[in-house]
Amino acid sequence: MQMPYFCPLTSGMKAFIHKLFNAPFFETIDSLGFGPRFFIAVMFIVIAWLFGLQINKVSRSRFRKRFDDPLLPTFLANILRIIIVIIGILCALKVMQLGGIATSLLAGAGISAFIIGFALKDIGENFLAGILLASNRPFRVGDLIECNGIKGVVTALNLKDTELKTADGKDVFMPNSMLIKNPLQNYTMDGSHRYEFSVKIQYGNDVQLAKSIIEDIMNNMQSLVNEIHKPSVQLTDIVNDGCLFNVYYWLFTKSDTTSSSVRTTALLQIIEQLEAAGFRLGSDKESA
Repeated sequence: MQMPYFCPLTSGMKAFIHKLFNAPFFETIDSLGFGPRFFIAVMFIVIAWLFGLQINKVSRSRFRKRFDDPLLPTFLANILRIIIVIIGILCALKVMQLGGIATSLLAGAGISAFIIGFALKDIGENFLAGILLASNRPFRVGDLIECNGIKGVVTALNLKDTELKTADGKDVFMPNSMLIKNPLQNYTMDGSHRYEFSVKIQYGNDVQLAKSIIEDIMNNMQSLVNEIHKPSVQLTDIVNDGCLFNVYYWLFTKSDTTSSSVRTTALLQIIEQLEAAGFRLGSDKESA
């Protein structure tokens, strides 16, 4: 799979590897036996792995000082770590006198395709999607998002997937390409989200009084709901057995208050006060 966007990276990396392979150090190693060369090759991989982990830690810390969002620093640090590990593997191949394989990988698919998983289409697609997500930042760690029917809080952005924690405690690993291809809803971006529930009263009751009682209850719950967006009570329908009100309220998306707890508290108060005022809720069949 050819990656035209990575041509500068590929050319520069190929030139670097060519100079590295022609270093006198490798010429000396070529004269050693299989055992010493195998040991040195393993050491190259181990050192590259450990060095990559250290670079990942240091670069992530430095990137975080420049970016207020932890997603992009983590993503860039992971890319640096993978590049270092790949260089270590290429050096190990050269030590084992398999430099032709490394050169073929670089010349045939390019270092970009090698990084994203030996030119596997799905892995490359998710990798490039991860770069777009990290640069465009449609969400941050801690944001509540929904995509393709899955809703959860973002916990991490990796090279191939994004980790979400759902409301019921499930850990979902969503491919990055899915977040790019499908509509994505971010409930946290503007800081608030609207919820609603319905209340039905029977015919023969004072509709205006019922609306006022419900509005007073919701307005008195400002310690729980968003003070910027006032609650709203609307008469939405007249059905066969009564009048239907829709109650709209807003919550701060980063607060600990849940929509279900606010709805439960509001409904309990609405039932209590409407019944105390002589209202009949629901239909006669339901009351029976």
